[in-house]
Amino acid sequence: MEFCLNPPADWVGPVIKSRFMRLGGRKKLASDSHVPNPAWRPFSTTLAKRERKLASEAMSPLPLRPYRMSQGSVAQVFAVCGISAPSALSTSNSTV
Repeated sequence: MEFCLNPPADWVGPVIKSRFMRLGGRKKLASDSHVPNPAWRPFSTTLAKRERKLASEAMSPLPLRPYRMSQGSVAQVFAVCGISAPSALSTSNSTV
């Protein structure tokens, strides 16, 4: 949980990006392939549209905000830990 509350700075992006990019034409086909998106970050911060617009007009970088986990993200981490921990404990006990 501590890691999720304070992730490394290079893991936090200013916008949510798709994890994978589709390679192909405009029309989605079964033959299209997907590659990892280098701009994807597992954590993101949000800025108001006005702040993004002002930074764009001034041609300056987006203002940096400290990462703050949303309530929904906190709930997700607890749900994953609640599912994963009992499974990990039962696996480690059965191998001893």
